[in-house]
Amino acid sequence: MYKTDEAFTAESHGLVVGKAYGLRQGYDEGWNAAIAHVQPQYDAALREQRELAYALNALSVIAYSALAALKAAPEQHRLAVTDIYAKEVNRLMKAGQNAPGAIRAVPHTDPALLAREHDIANLVRQWFEQSLALAKQQQRSNDNSPSP
Repeated sequence: MYKTDEAFTAESHGLVVGKAYGLRQGYDEGWNAAIAHVQPQYDAALREQRELAYALNALSVIAYSALAALKAAPEQHRLAVTDIYAKEVNRLMKAGQNAPGAIRAVPHTDPALLAREHDIANLVRQWFEQSLALAKQQQRSNDNSPSP
């Protein structure tokens, strides 16, 4: 069939190069189709991420405003707020045995909140510590009070 070894080698080489080119072209076409299929989902995920960032920023403004308004409140009100906060944290961290907690850490110690809204986290932590000290002080005064 082939008159020389060079002719065989040339045709074999041509077949290998042609096959490689065809595979590469098919790979590129498949890659482009995959990207075209995934791109809308990726864009939607980016939009959702931006929307969540805006929502969290708005929530932080609301939280910071509420906390700033509570600064002027009597200590008993802040103690009540801290008590509600602690109960809600316990409830959300213990969502059930089969379900993971709705939050991963006490909010004012959460690394994500500390990285983005450290003012809010520090204020809540400070109030929490003050409320605990006030509650302990009230408990000591109740324990030391003379019984009738």
